[in-house]
Amino acid sequence: AAFAEIAQAVSQLTHRLNKDAAQRAVPIILAACLAEGITDPSHLAYVLATAEHETNFGRQMIEKWGNPPSANQQRYQGRFGNIHAGDGKRFRGRGYVQLTFRDNYRRFGKAIDLPLEDNPDLAAEEETAARLMAIGMGRLGYTRGFPVLATFGSGENFDFTAARRIINGDGNTKTDRYPVPFGQAIGGRAQAYATVLLQRLL
Repeated sequence: AAFAEIAQAVSQLTHRLNKDAAQRAVPIILAACLAEGITDPSHLAYVLATAEHETNFGRQMIEKWGNPPSANQQRYQGRFGNIHAGDGKRFRGRGYVQLTFRDNYRRFGKAIDLPLEDNPDLAAEEETAARLMAIGMGRLGYTRGFPVLATFGSGENFDFTAARRIINGDGNTKTDRYPVPFGQAIGGRAQAYATVLLQRLL
């Protein structure tokens, strides 16, 4: 019941186009986090805000691949295990957090005992995507130095702005999407969700 209440509250705070997706995704993501031992409301809230930023709560579970690929997508080739022709597209972003690159598909596949490198589309399935996100943000890490949620503190001392480094080094990036840089924007969303979680989990 608590998950349903949280999902309802989160859906009221997200963009109207994300409401149905949030209702569906939030319980799946929370269940995966709790199974992975992620229980701190600030951490749970940051995971939810990340799913919102990266995929609109799962509305876009496989990265759109341009024809031709974007400049950023062209940089996927030849990095982090993408050594074969077509690997950039084959190992493009999937799941709530947009897992990318052959090396990550191999590493995360081993962590959850699924053949993600052989079958990348498995990473876009909801339950698997939620597990990957919980393990990635809670334990394995994605970026240089592999920071995870605990790296940025916990509870009231969690650094909601700096935690963007778990996923991407673009915390200072400013686009038309938000009135403030990504780190502040995602952190602010997470703080709103932390309030929801504190009201319903304690």
